[in-house]
Amino acid sequence: MAHKEKFLQGTSDWLSLLKLRGSWGKNGNIGGIGLYELQGGYSTTGRYENIIGFSLGGIPNPKLRWEKTNTVEAAIEYGLLKNRITGSIGVYNRITNDKIANVLLPNSTGVSSIRTNNGSMQNKGFEADMVVKVIQNKDWEIRLGTNIAWNKNKILKLPFNGNENNRQGGTQIYDPATGKIIWVGGLQEGREPGELFGYVMEGLIRDAKDLADYNKVDLAAGQVQLNAAAGRPLISQKLLTQRGLNPNQWWTTSLGDVRWRDIDKNDTIDFRDRVFMGRTIPRWTGGFNLSLGWKGLQLFARMDYALGFVQMDFRQLWAMGSMQGEFNGTNFVKDSWTPENPNAKFPTYMNQDQQLKKNYDRYSNMFLVSSNYLCFRELTLSYAVPQTLLKRAKIEGLTLMVTGQNLGYISNKMLKLPERTGEQDGAYTIPTQLVFSANLTF
Repeated sequence: MAHKEKFLQGTSDWLSLLKLRGSWGKNGNIGGIGLYELQGGYSTTGRYENIIGFSLGGIPNPKLRWEKTNTVEAAIEYGLLKNRITGSIGVYNRITNDKIANVLLPNSTGVSSIRTNNGSMQNKGFEADMVVKVIQNKDWEIRLGTNIAWNKNKILKLPFNGNENNRQGGTQIYDPATGKIIWVGGLQEGREPGELFGYVMEGLIRDAKDLADYNKVDLAAGQVQLNAAAGRPLISQKLLTQRGLNPNQWWTTSLGDVRWRDIDKNDTIDFRDRVFMGRTIPRWTGGFNLSLGWKGLQLFARMDYALGFVQMDFRQLWAMGSMQGEFNGTNFVKDSWTPENPNAKFPTYMNQDQQLKKNYDRYSNMFLVSSNYLCFRELTLSYAVPQTLLKRAKIEGLTLMVTGQNLGYISNKMLKLPERTGEQDGAYTIPTQLVFSANLTF
């Protein structure tokens, strides 16, 4: 106990506890590997003239190893004012080697993925918690608690594949700092996983002046499709005329279309004009709790939060872009551009996938929203029936409780489930529950 050291004796009137601790640990994980997965296997393909066919169902990988995690942690535990305030602050560094992952394979292999050891990753950060005894006497007890954590992930090593940073997946963008085309996203050595990149919507083409001023060639209208050859580039009528292009091979920009930010200033909107828009993994997490007691009556409340991540409201994007005809429009349709509503928030709403202009159907800040949230996770009211009322029934103890769980969020109204990561495609919300219970002891 550090607070008992001689050089800290003069702090005893306010420092009740000071304890230093450190730890190192190594854990193994098999990640749910099946009993015979390393050997591969075959699967049946159904019957043809009463003959069962077989195909390769899983690729053998006899060299698959355990995932190993090394964790180093150091922390301080403290108590202040006769332990009316207690808590701890700790830092950690966790490195996972031989990380087990499913790596996607080309469809031509006949197998969608293979489970393998996909390099190493670092998780580092700090955690802190504190409990304050505001009041504690014969009848009253009030306690406040809080905790907070910060975490950052980094890919240290990936299997060699000949790509820069042994990149797996990712996309290319223009880097204004260097003036070069760089690879971002996906998995890359030295970078953080879960980074998102997209186009920047600067506003709408609302009137004739905006239409005349926005002279861009929008190649992204075709590039964002699975089959780029099926799409037509988008161009302003002015440039179409100046360049003498065939109007049957282009879509022309019109009122109600989006004005996209031209990052590399070349009057062309394409894959290079995407920018970093956030991470799918929260940077900060934590919570608050309150415990309030008066005689046999107890009230407990708990909240938690997450900060520093974004989420794509894919369902709204899909509905507003009319990607499939069977989807009903949402209320956002009422705020889309029309000649009668030039100050709308969203582009023109129309069928047939925006005539391939891709006003909606591209990753952009239009539906990529902050997923920061504060959740009212639990509220419990309990009452311990006095012993004087229980003696006649020979009952030792009786506590009656009512609990509300998942009571709601303070978050972006566009998200149904803020704590989900990545894309939200019609996510089910966590149900609100009201639970009545009794704890009876004889």
